[in-house]
Amino acid sequence: SIEPSRGAVGIPRSSMAAIAPPSRPNGVTVWRNNGKINRKVSVRVEDISPIRLILSQTLGYTLMCGSMMLELPQIIKILKAKSAKGISPVARYWALPLFGSSIVYHILEGYPFSCFGENVVVLTQNIAIVTLVWYFNKTPLKEIMTVLLAYAVLITVQISLPPTLRPLLIYANIPCLLGVYIPQLILNFKNKSIGQVALTPAIMKLMGCSIRVFTTLTQIGIDIALLANFMLSMTLNSILLFQGWIFRGNKLPDTKPGPKTA
Repeated sequence: SIEPSRGAVGIPRSSMAAIAPPSRPNGVTVWRNNGKINRKVSVRVEDISPIRLILSQTLGYTLMCGSMMLELPQIIKILKAKSAKGISPVARYWALPLFGSSIVYHILEGYPFSCFGENVVVLTQNIAIVTLVWYFNKTPLKEIMTVLLAYAVLITVQISLPPTLRPLLIYANIPCLLGVYIPQLILNFKNKSIGQVALTPAIMKLMGCSIRVFTTLTQIGIDIALLANFMLSMTLNSILLFQGWIFRGNKLPDTKPGPKTA
């Protein structure tokens, strides 16, 4: 917990915190308890071991570079097959606000870029996948425009939120995260096959979330919402990998109608 102390003019720091913005000495955000929303236990830069801080930042930027390969296998798989069969459009639609909300949350809260940079990369890749799904599935223009408009409105509302409501951005990611995985997991279960779903991204996400737990605890502190998102993502990716193992070698059922008989 944060010990109350007094500033240079004798005003308790707990009172000054309500009007003082977060500071970022040495590139690390230092958060002060505003007394209104106790959603995190902050980390003071002077309490972080230099080695642990360097390790955390290195892992963060390494994760961001590695995320460039996260969805690339999926993109390549779709392009090689010239098909998006087995890819749930609904799951990919949910991925857009999932990563977009995370980016907005981290920026508004002033968190270090090393703690969320991979979200920018993965969002870009998911936009590419959605575009490929639209192209190969010949998605109606009405559906495309509806998705684009909804996303534009959502981002506008998010960046307009007052500071007291910003935690909703990250808490809202929990249903978004479920929306990303649950349709795909259900589809895999019904088909008894994972179709064109690539498992390499799931492995990388599992590893990435493990790293993010460490970097969050080191550079940010105990942000329950962020940590809950990482743990849930680890669980859902583990289920997807399990499906890939038990359904390995299975092909998607043929949905084409058979020949007509007299």
